[in-house]
Amino acid sequence: PLLLAVATAAQVPSPLSFLGHEVGADYLLCNYTDMVRYFDAVAAAYDGTFGGWPASRLFRFRLIDRIERSVPRGSRLLDVGSGSGEDAGWLASLGFKVVGIDPSEGMVEVARAKAVRTDSAARFERADLQTFTTDQIFDSVYSDFGAMNCVPVGKWAEPLSRLVRPGGKVFLVLMGRRPLPEFLRAGPSAWKRRREPEAPVGEGRSIPVSYPGPGEIEASLGSAFRVERTETFGALVPPPGMADWPRRNPILFGLLAAMELIVSRRRALCSFSDHFLIELTRR
Repeated sequence: PLLLAVATAAQVPSPLSFLGHEVGADYLLCNYTDMVRYFDAVAAAYDGTFGGWPASRLFRFRLIDRIERSVPRGSRLLDVGSGSGEDAGWLASLGFKVVGIDPSEGMVEVARAKAVRTDSAARFERADLQTFTTDQIFDSVYSDFGAMNCVPVGKWAEPLSRLVRPGGKVFLVLMGRRPLPEFLRAGPSAWKRRREPEAPVGEGRSIPVSYPGPGEIEASLGSAFRVERTETFGALVPPPGMADWPRRNPILFGLLAAMELIVSRRRALCSFSDHFLIELTRR
């Protein structure tokens, strides 16, 4: 399955979709109004850019593969920062009951239109993690492509504990602080995010973020969640922004993806990966 995902990714030419709340909310690292406006502006083109780039497709496959292996089909899933609905639609097609939330109306519109076009059972709401209200308790919550990076890690425990049943799973794909492939491509300047943490949102726009590692997450959530697993997503594989490289070098891209699986469970590499997955279980 990995080789098929790599081959598919390399053949085809979700910006990050972040959480939101009212302007000035103290749990955000960025201005809500700006954030929503930025993602509304890029929603229509998302699947043809970041969402469709080879590394993005590979990372998406690995997250969904991990969820499918860990959570029974038919379970209730919440997608936090659902963006254009790619993850939610894929998981719904596998038999999961998926609700996606995103503060960007543009992203929600794209996701709903895609669900109609593909006859998907996934549902989408314009909401954020803090203010999302439901009478459901979910079997699993997941968030892809760094959505949680714009919320301080100390603010995660309450909403996640409220929405996930005891024994339920949480899968968070977060941006790493010092990606090794970026360093090899551009040298020390590529790691300026250590001093000026921000993430690009379309051309010429960025929003503040933070880069918590597994240790910081475990320290913050340890009373409510148990860390089960970490995996690197892009410690060896070139990052999504190098979209042309996998198309020019599909065999090497596949070899790097296979090699990364060998070292992906090494927790110390998470901060040196473009993204990393942390899997938790609700106590």
